[in-house]
Amino acid sequence: MNRDDLYHITRTQIQKYITENYVFLDLPYYSNVGDVLIWEATLQLLKKVSHRCVYSCSVETYRKPKIKKNTILLFSGGGNFGDLWEKHQQFRHKVMEDFPENPIVQLPQSVWFEDKEKMSLDIEYYARHKAPVVICLRDKQSFDIISSNYKNVTPVLMPDMVLALDINKVLKRNRIKTEKGKGVLYFRRDDKEFVEQTIDISYDAEGDWPCRRNEIKWVRKHKELMDSLEKKKVPEKMRLRICHLYHRYIIKDAYMRNGIRFLMPYRTIYASRLHAAILGWLLGKEVFVIDNSYHKCSGVYDLWMNDWTNVKMTQ
Repeated sequence: MNRDDLYHITRTQIQKYITENYVFLDLPYYSNVGDVLIWEATLQLLKKVSHRCVYSCSVETYRKPKIKKNTILLFSGGGNFGDLWEKHQQFRHKVMEDFPENPIVQLPQSVWFEDKEKMSLDIEYYARHKAPVVICLRDKQSFDIISSNYKNVTPVLMPDMVLALDINKVLKRNRIKTEKGKGVLYFRRDDKEFVEQTIDISYDAEGDWPCRRNEIKWVRKHKELMDSLEKKKVPEKMRLRICHLYHRYIIKDAYMRNGIRFLMPYRTIYASRLHAAILGWLLGKEVFVIDNSYHKCSGVYDLWMNDWTNVKMTQ
């Protein structure tokens, strides 16, 4: 599938399931560039929807909003459905407890539970929910987990949101010029999803997203601003609104610039992060995908990317 195919599938599904105004939840106010790219791609697609967002937040900035019963609880996509990154699943439970009669649309996720008891608890949460639940999955393994175990849930196969991203809009807005690059980057994730593999390659540089190691200036400025507002006793509601606007219009672009500029100088990328691989593809690089601990990279590759000439899965 080319990008136009993936965009068409994603846009069609978004328009099909977002049929009312919505709250946009679990936004990435943190330095995972992949999740930030998902946020950007989702915002691009939501512009094609005739309904509007009435509230947005991250896990940390959530305060129960006043919304109507038909308002959709729209959760951001990613790879955190399960117990590997548990705070996100706990957040979903919290929102479901706050709004047991509101419909849910979960944007494309990968699913993984290491603890079967936690999975059983999660199944119960969704079974108790009194309104329709749509869970979009970006790989077959995740789709099978949901469709085989969850009741009163509609599972939907859907591409990862970043596969539909218009990267040219991001590059133009951030005044970044494309370049073919030279040499090889080994993009090696540095968290618990990394699995040591024997890969016979020589490379010129190695690393994870730079902003995960080094705090960018816009994050420091944001902290200074928030501290200043708190000292001035600005009401919390206003502080949280300013926080959201700062992340959406300043920090989000700063994180994306950080990621793009890290990949751009190289011609070839070996990537153990899914979105480093997808971003490399969007930038016209030669990409080799290295699987993560629970095979979400290979799952997304097999379903949506396996016919691309410039992207291959390592063995």
